[in-house]
Amino acid sequence: MVNPMNKNNEFHVLEEIVDRIHDCWFDADSIQSAKEANEIEISLFINNPKSPSREADYHFGTLHIRNIIKISLVDHEKIQYYDINEILWSSDDNKFTFVTNIPLVFQIFVSKMDISLVCQ
Repeated sequence: MVNPMNKNNEFHVLEEIVDRIHDCWFDADSIQSAKEANEIEISLFINNPKSPSREADYHFGTLHIRNIIKISLVDHEKIQYYDINEILWSSDDNKFTFVTNIPLVFQIFVSKMDISLVCQ
């Protein structure tokens, strides 16, 4: 799990980013509202903000993805918050694919890879 004591760190290497955000939660509804943007900021949480058993909604950081051409999000479960297992990069079609524990199809197509994570 991520060390919540990391303050003001910024990461630009996908493997480093995935290591740090594994099991963090994000709001799929916020992605829907940003589908037409050229860049997106995804807020990440240590705990599921909707979980009644949570101790806190600790905001871990913000994932930034730029040069967006298209965002594809198919959310059949409609639970709003999903946890991230992995982010895969496909250089063949310049695509980020988010892999979550709960079924979700979430892909971001970009003109070139530009991703960063800013931790709180």
